[in-house]
Amino acid sequence: MTREDADVVVVGARCAGSATAIALASRGRHVVVLDRARFPSDTLSTHLLWPAGLAELQELGALDAVTELGAPPLPIAYASGGGIEVRADYTPVDGIAHAMCVRRAGLDAALVDTARDAGADVREHASVTEVVQHDGRATGVRYRDSSGPHELRAGLVVGADGRRSTIARHVGAATPYRRRASGRACYYAYWRDAVDAQREVAGQWRDGAELGTAFPCDDGLVLVLLQPPLTRIGDFTGDVEAGYRRT
Repeated sequence: MTREDADVVVVGARCAGSATAIALASRGRHVVVLDRARFPSDTLSTHLLWPAGLAELQELGALDAVTELGAPPLPIAYASGGGIEVRADYTPVDGIAHAMCVRRAGLDAALVDTARDAGADVREHASVTEVVQHDGRATGVRYRDSSGPHELRAGLVVGADGRRSTIARHVGAATPYRRRASGRACYYAYWRDAVDAQREVAGQWRDGAELGTAFPCDDGLVLVLLQPPLTRIGDFTGDVEAGYRRT
């Protein structure tokens, strides 16, 4: 097993991990980022970015690369429910007054590239197997890649490995500090819209207990998200696509 040292090891290279790595590496820290995926890589996630989220990308230096992926700016917010319709623009954040819906494969890859440009050592296809601890605190990780097992020691270990986090499980923090059930299920799919007239609008609809959204995204697609109440989850059991289409 090889052993090396760094200032910071970040486990997980997607949004949170790359953003952390960019912030630290750009300030001269020796940062190593580990992720079991190879990028570009998709993940189960919706992906609408409000102006504040785009402002964060701008601060990180990743906004130009994300914009080049081709998702249209969405300067108009639309909501409909209970016979009321609202159509409005956004309050600018750091000069940005639009939303953008960018699929995660492209978004995460752009952030990984930005982290590398900032000086972070991003290692893909590296699976963390254990947290190294000393005197009750995390002091590194052990991981495996194609060349075998490795140990990486660091003054700071950041767990940014998302749902079912390996780091959270190993340090006894698998239970969220704060959580609240939404009472809704979530199903989404991508559609190709032959009409471009609404591709500047991020829309949301409420019809009785049903909640749905439509967000134009990159590659000419529209993300259509449905959030039926959990009492209807049986309607999707066995044939999710049929339940989605009916809704």
